[in-house]
Amino acid sequence: MKRETQEEKRTQPDVDSEAMLRQFYFRYRDEFLRAFSKYELDEAARLDVYQDAMIVLVEAMRKGKVTLQNNAKSYLFGIGRNLFVDRIKSELKKRELQADLKNQADISENVTLDHIELSHRQQTLQQAIRQLGKKCQEILTLFYYRKYAIEAIQKAMNYNSENVVKAHKSRCLKQLREIMKA
Repeated sequence: MKRETQEEKRTQPDVDSEAMLRQFYFRYRDEFLRAFSKYELDEAARLDVYQDAMIVLVEAMRKGKVTLQNNAKSYLFGIGRNLFVDRIKSELKKRELQADLKNQADISENVTLDHIELSHRQQTLQQAIRQLGKKCQEILTLFYYRKYAIEAIQKAMNYNSENVVKAHKSRCLKQLREIMKA
């Protein structure tokens, strides 16, 4: 028979600790949601933060930094506060980027290149870009003209991942090449 080390015993949750953890989860959930209702996030977002904070708490418990009996509630609420601040900062950056994109789009619509003498190839390219869909125009403008990184485009345009942006950009370029050939 294998003897369990002290570390193995600590990292393996037993039925009692899981029941205690479940009880702890439900005991402080509503209080947590009320305490952080001052943040401008809906209840679903606050619940997401609560669940993320609980995950961090469980990891801290596994490492022996916290126990449910002594300082777990304070630790949980402190984690929650930090997660809320991080989420709000992220939301603000996203809103600022979207506002910047909207302003750039408004400026782009008002600025015409008609007064500038363009070469035949540049005129053809300009016409081809106008034939692309709105999303393609936006992605290519952000990437090539505004020099936005793929990650910034992903956040600004609410894509699921950077790979989706890369694939979309690639399809847009292919479509642009086909238009240029015609």
